[in-house]
Amino acid sequence: MIKKTVRLLQPTYLRDFHCIGPDCEDHCCWGWQVTVDRKTYNLYRNSRDPVLKPRFAQALKRNHRDPTDDNYAVLENHGGVCPMLTVEKLCSIQLRLSEKALCHTCTVYPRAGALVAGRHEIVGAVSCPELARRALLRPEGIQLEEVETPIAGVAARLKFTRSVNPDSPEQPSDRFFQPLRDFSLRMFQHRAWPLWRRLAGLALFCRLADQRVAQGQTDSLSGLVDTFNTLLDDGGLAAQIDRIQLDTTALQRQVLDALGVERIYQGLQQRDAFVDLLREAWIGLGVLTADTQPNPQAAEPDFLLDRFRAATRDHYQPFFAEREYLLENYLVNLAFQRVFPCRPHGSLFKNLLTLVLPYALLRYFLIGSAAYHGGLDEARFIRAVYAFSRRIEHHSSFLKHILDLLERNGYDTPAGLVALVKEV
Repeated sequence: MIKKTVRLLQPTYLRDFHCIGPDCEDHCCWGWQVTVDRKTYNLYRNSRDPVLKPRFAQALKRNHRDPTDDNYAVLENHGGVCPMLTVEKLCSIQLRLSEKALCHTCTVYPRAGALVAGRHEIVGAVSCPELARRALLRPEGIQLEEVETPIAGVAARLKFTRSVNPDSPEQPSDRFFQPLRDFSLRMFQHRAWPLWRRLAGLALFCRLADQRVAQGQTDSLSGLVDTFNTLLDDGGLAAQIDRIQLDTTALQRQVLDALGVERIYQGLQQRDAFVDLLREAWIGLGVLTADTQPNPQAAEPDFLLDRFRAATRDHYQPFFAEREYLLENYLVNLAFQRVFPCRPHGSLFKNLLTLVLPYALLRYFLIGSAAYHGGLDEARFIRAVYAFSRRIEHHSSFLKHILDLLERNGYDTPAGLVALVKEV
């Protein structure tokens, strides 16, 4: 009997990736209500397992508001923990009913699939600590590799839905997806430049590409890619970036204000990795005192801004001076997740801005944490990334709030993007 297989592209860090179970410093289920597909819901509802049956009766709840086959029910967590988790941080469903009994969410996490230019792609989510380590702690960077794998297990359960098809484009730029992606990756990974400068060059490109599309000149995008590749090689792009001038002070003030405690935290009394990160960042930046009380000095003009800039210079930049690939890898992985540069919006520049936004906000938290600890190390970096990804990337409301702030104040431009990410 011939086993069916599928050829797909995936980052090299997914090769031989597996859950490390009780050795992980956290667990997949913390703080989330797990969505359950219809087929698995019926399996759980009819289970006669003496251990699982009462747990299902208590925790398995139908989604009556807007049910779909993929989001038909939820497993409600209690105290932030899935009721199916054992004290060893293992899944009792998998232990007692086998891996095949896992719902779609638990089977595929921390992976996601997309159909891109006729190829199946899989990428990982850095909200998983082990995957974050494998993906980000790579001095050689992130590349895709083609593999052939049986259509079974994870590969069979993934939904390859975020499609870009150059032969049947939904957006005009879809026709040139591959050269657009290739140039974007070259910019992200152009290590002769600091990361903020790479993003600035890509911002100029995306804005000009959008103008070409708006003027009905979509066929010129391939030539535009060639032009920018030449400008990158001969130094012309660096000269254009140097002409971008915008005072970063006003934007940094507004972002620091928008990151106010009352907007994003759900109680400093909770204990999870993100709340710990938030507490450290706000003590480090002076929003809170060492005993987590509001700091009266934080209301003084430019107090937070001065603390932020000093923390960047004294504690953040020394760590990343030789390790900027950590942040590069974060951005590249997010670009693969979102099928950048052609998704999710029609505008390439807006896609870049929404891609850069979580990176920029992560930097703010890292800077505050660095101030709190007097520096950073790889373990603290990974903890910050997966905690931030779980709470902020997976819940888009706060990211939308910051995007609205940028658009409302006229920062949704290449100059505004540079102000958001440029080092002090």
